[in-house]
Amino acid sequence: MCEDTARRWRHRFCLERLEGLEDRPRPGRPRVFTPVEVAEVKALACSHPADHDLPLTRWSTTEFGVDRHGSPTPCGRSTRSSSATSPNLSLNSPMK
Repeated sequence: MCEDTARRWRHRFCLERLEGLEDRPRPGRPRVFTPVEVAEVKALACSHPADHDLPLTRWSTTEFGVDRHGSPTPCGRSTRSSSATSPNLSLNSPMK
């Protein structure tokens, strides 16, 4: 942790006690998906398309998005930003 960050947190603690150590609201757009929806998408990404009666060997971001949300963009973004390892997402690739 950088010295300036530690100084800022110490100052907030002195002024507000424990409440000063809570995260402040962050700028930017609010999250679109709830934690439950994120978990559902990750579970789907880790499953095989055949389990969902789809004639694919692997998920592509396009097929994955159409299957779950009707749009590939949110699904591709959520799987790329995940710290968990994601499956190989390529259409018609041979299973390993």
